[in-house]
Amino acid sequence: MRTRQRIIIAAAEVVNESTFDKAGLVDIAARAGVTTGAFYFYFDNKEDIAHAVIESQNAYSQRKATKIVDEGHSLIETLLRVSADFTYDILEDPLVRAGARLTSEVLALSRPPLQPFTEWVAFNTHLLDVGRNENVIDRDLNTHNAAEFIVGSFTGHYLLSTLLHDLAGLPRRILTMWELFLDAAAVTPDTWKERAHDLFLGRPAPQPLNIEQATERHLATAHLL
Repeated sequence: MRTRQRIIIAAAEVVNESTFDKAGLVDIAARAGVTTGAFYFYFDNKEDIAHAVIESQNAYSQRKATKIVDEGHSLIETLLRVSADFTYDILEDPLVRAGARLTSEVLALSRPPLQPFTEWVAFNTHLLDVGRNENVIDRDLNTHNAAEFIVGSFTGHYLLSTLLHDLAGLPRRILTMWELFLDAAAVTPDTWKERAHDLFLGRPAPQPLNIEQATERHLATAHLL
């Protein structure tokens, strides 16, 4: 299991440094410190490992989001914490960054990665339903449409930051997204604004994980150690 996870992290690093199209299996195997034979023991081809990166990243991010929900914060605190954590994981964790990138490169894969999008829409729809029922947000809000807006906007801001070679600017962009959305959703009270600023801009600069650190993190959080 450790070798498989290491190959997945290596593939993530190679994708982050170029693109999925340019990522080579030989480069991935070399980065992971395994032979191409070992690579093919775990994965059939390059698209197979691309989906493994996406699935591993999405499972990790969903677990973190569920843990935040289970901590019992207020609705808005939960929404903001989940989004801020995901944002900083993109900056820090090569697997999360590659997962976000590959789910955005839908035309590069013969099987478009729909599951992450549908799961995040469902996750946000549920939280917004709770907020609407508790009169925290506008009761006339179409929560499914709003959840699609949140997921689509996050994806778009990630793509913009990537194209501008300014991933460091992603927290500021996602903060602006939430400020506009929560104002439009008539969230009360508006004390969330200062908290949102702290969550997105008040953190120390992230330190990118290397392949060893990332492998250990994902094995541990998946309870595979």
